[in-house]
This record gives sequence, C-alpha cells and structure tokens, in this order.
Amino acid sequence: MSASRVVKFILCATALLIFSTAGYAQTYKDIYHFKAGNAYDEARQIDTCGSFAYKVDPPVTGVYPTQADVDNRLVFSLYGDPIPADIVGVIQFTLVNSYTVSWSIASPYKVCAVIVKGGDAARVYYYSGGATSAFGLTPPINQKNGKPYDVSHVTFLFYKGDQPTECWENETAWADGPRYTDQGNWATYTPYVSGSTVILYAGQTMNAGTVQFSEVSADGKVTVTITLNPGWRFAPVDENVKIQDYSSPPPSENPIPGQFKWKGTADSGSNTFSIVVPASNFYGVHVDVERRVACPMPM
Repeated sequence: MSASRVVKFILCATALLIFSTAGYAQTYKDIYHFKAGNAYDEARQIDTCGSFAYKVDPPVTGVYPTQADVDNRLVFSLYGDPIPADIVGVIQFTLVNSYTVSWSIASPYKVCAVIVKGGDAARVYYYSGGATSAFGLTPPINQKNGKPYDVSHVTFLFYKGDQPTECWENETAWADGPRYTDQGNWATYTPYVSGSTVILYAGQTMNAGTVQFSEVSADGKVTVTITLNPGWRFAPVDENVKIQDYSSPPPSENPIPGQFKWKGTADSGSNTFSIVVPASNFYGVHVDVERRVACPMPM
C-alpha cells in the first residue's frame, strides 16, 4: 500500500449457523468500532438489504415500531417506498437478559438483517431469504472479559412481500501502488511481482477486492485476476476493466484509462474476472465498479 494512503481497517469475524426448523440460514459478522447512528445510517454501514430500517433504543421488551415512531420518522425507508400503515407493531422484541435478545415479525414482513450493538462493537446477523423469528442474539464478545457486551440497541432491516431491488453507486477503482502524480487524481499503478496480490481500492480508500498477478507464462504473458468483495460488482458497462503495461514507471501525469491498451468486459453478475496481458514491470489496472448502498430516502 502506498505510504500516502491512510486506511481504516475494521476487525471482523464471521460465522454460519443453520436453523433447519425455521427454514433459513443465519450468518453473522462482528464489526468492532461500529459507529452508532439512526437506523438509516447504521443500515448504510453494512451489506444493506430490505426496504425499511428501525432501531429499538433503548432495548426494552415490547412491540415495535409504535405509531409515535412512525410519526416521528424513526422508521426509515431504504428504497424510497412509502411507510405502510400496517408496519406499526409488527416486531415483537424481547430482551432476554442484559446481553441476549430474541425477536419475531408478523407476516407479510420478513427480516433480512439485525444489528445488535454493544460497547463499541456490533454483531450483524444476516438472514438468507428472510426470517420471521430468531433467538439467542448477542453483541460481539468483549475481549477484556470473554463475555458478550451488554446490548445497547438493536436495529432491524426488514421488508414487506418480496425483497426489493438493490441500489448501487458507481465507483472508480485502481490496483494499489504508487500514485501516478501527487498533483492530480489519486490513480495508482502497481509494480509487477510474480504471484503477488494487491488490494483494489475504490474511491481511494474503500477495499473493493483484490488484484492478483500470475507468474510469467512460457509465451511471455501475465494473467491479471480481479476478485471483488461482497457488496461490490463490476459496473454493467463495456470495457469495465482497463490495463496499461509499462516497462518503467509511468510519467508523472494523470492517466487516461480510455486510452489503455488492454481492455476487457467483466460480467456484473460475477465477482471475478481474468485478463491476459504482456509481461511487464508495471501495470495500471483500472476497474469500473459499483457499490451496494441503501437507496436514497424520499424527500
């Protein structure tokens, strides 16, 4: 990683639990140094899903959201949908003890993610295909005492009927390395190292995936393989991958990716793409990607 870039790393842990009797798969991810906010802000920090977001804060056993919550705009629409009248009282929330919660939601609603916040961390539970109930949810483990944090609040991401269409934002991504120039944009090029893997940065600081450089083949070629992280996809446009090879470090000027010599089109439905280019000492690897986000709130 170039010395001029400052990147914040989030410590994460994941696990998979299968509840066959409930008919869904539950997975979770721990995020330390999670930034608390309203339900909409918290939804944007995770792999956003569902149509609506609502936060139970403080975590008091009861039926939510209330009519007052709706009136005070504490129920957020993630995809611009109107708030349905029947959303009042659909979530039955139970604080089992200081660090454990359970919940259920009334049909035709389903929950796709739950954020259980405690201390400075959050455990994000995801439900493939949507779920109508879950039990035994806790915040992450407090590393100081080996026990779960006490629950500070719980945020639900849920939807009515079918899971809504996702929203995506365009981003420009470059394989990590030195900047072309300090005076222009943040575009970077990568010194070639056989078999190496570098981070693919989008928007300068977001880790969108990896770029791997193969060994040089017998015919003098290198295979460049781009793999995207969950929540990212290749932009659905032609020639969304552009590569320029250099025998020596490129000139200190802003590059023009449209003029790069080697181009390919990665399928937006796949998370990986490979392209074969001539062996060289340096590469500029530019990728047009999209990031999954919460859809804009209606004005």
